[in-house]
Amino acid sequence: MLKKIDRYILRLFAGPFLVIFSVLFFIFIIQFLWSKLNDFTGKGLEIFTIVKLIFYFGLSLVPLVMPIAMLLTSIITYGTLGEHYELAAMKSTGISLWRMMRALFVISIFMATILFLFSDYVVPAAQRKAKNIAYNISVAEPAVNITAGNFIDMIPNIVMRIDKKTGKNQDLLEGVFIRQYKKSSGEGNTILAEKGRLISGKDARYLEMHLINGVLYSEKKNNDQNIYASENTYQIIEFETLIEHLDISKLANQNLEEENFKDNYSMLNAQKLTERIKTIKADDHKFYEELSKQSYPVKENTSERLAFSRKSSADYENLSPKKKKEVLQKTQEQLYNFSTIIKVQKEAIKERFEYLAKHELELQKKFSFPVSCILMFLIGAPLGAIIRKGGMGMPVLMALIIFIVYFTLLTISQNLSEKGQLSIWLGAWLSNLIMFPTGLWLTRKAMMDAPIMNLDHYGFCIKRLQKKYKLKK
Repeated sequence: MLKKIDRYILRLFAGPFLVIFSVLFFIFIIQFLWSKLNDFTGKGLEIFTIVKLIFYFGLSLVPLVMPIAMLLTSIITYGTLGEHYELAAMKSTGISLWRMMRALFVISIFMATILFLFSDYVVPAAQRKAKNIAYNISVAEPAVNITAGNFIDMIPNIVMRIDKKTGKNQDLLEGVFIRQYKKSSGEGNTILAEKGRLISGKDARYLEMHLINGVLYSEKKNNDQNIYASENTYQIIEFETLIEHLDISKLANQNLEEENFKDNYSMLNAQKLTERIKTIKADDHKFYEELSKQSYPVKENTSERLAFSRKSSADYENLSPKKKKEVLQKTQEQLYNFSTIIKVQKEAIKERFEYLAKHELELQKKFSFPVSCILMFLIGAPLGAIIRKGGMGMPVLMALIIFIVYFTLLTISQNLSEKGQLSIWLGAWLSNLIMFPTGLWLTRKAMMDAPIMNLDHYGFCIKRLQKKYKLKK
């Protein structure tokens, strides 16, 4: 049974937690909109489709929002109790700080369990839905996927490149290159234009482009085998204005929830990730065995396979200059081939290691993020009791500093793990391992009423050291 003190603290915690979680979630969503929504607005997409995309991406942000919401709410709750002298009153009756933290500690364990289940079942499904919708939007609405400086081949039989996109809706183009080819007729068109503009046509089957100041290269290959290729027809047309309709009829009726991505590591739960990791390790074992067999001839018989070895150095001196040059060139070619093979093998090993590391990190994160909720409470509750300030001033500043440190450690350790400079387990848990003793230390200091946030205390200590130093002199 919950006692009055537990019910009172839970009531103080519940309201601010819901508000803080909602505000933080909204901030992260706004950040997503700021970075991504510009790619989807002004392209004729339905509002409902954009809302679904935001909703699915929002669900994947919950594991990131939950720990910082727990940290900030804990600081505010116990800071408010300290500011109103309620902590002092409870301590005077013999109630320890840990007793005051017990109910919320149980709640933090419960929330960590819920977060694990959420991360294991809801987040993978949301990631899959979000990425599928984003991909199918880029297929069904090619204008969305036209990014400056990249070659785009989403439209069948067409490759295009845009140097620059401007305008309110990113519909003004500069440096347009379009290559069209029809296998059936052998026709091919290449268009180069200085400027262009994307027009939302009435017919959804075509993407309309208005091109300005350019050249059209048209070629038609004759499929008759009895006629030489030289008789193929070519045509060059310079234009001031050209309206080009690109056929996207095969893409226009795409189902926006058609699932094209199903096996990405971020879309798997813990059980499937474990199975995938076992499969990857088995494949890697076979790969390394084959690689070791291929490497033996390179390591052991290199001198024999070279055009010229050290044993025949005396013979080399007797060769003619022309023959010496041929031997050296052949030797250089073989050495270059060996180095190329080694580079390719090294790159293949690196890619396999990073691929496995990403799966293993994803599996560890499903456990480390829920545990971080408990750790954030163990840090936030005693820290709030120490600073004795409620509201959104000092608590927000302290929570922001702690979370930045935590997230920076997490990012650095994960990057090092992916590069093989740190073990996978340590890369996923390093930030938690550092935060755990910090929480215990803060809890101990808060129970002892240590003045670690009192600047006057540090000033007094400095003055005492100065006096002590002067006396020694």
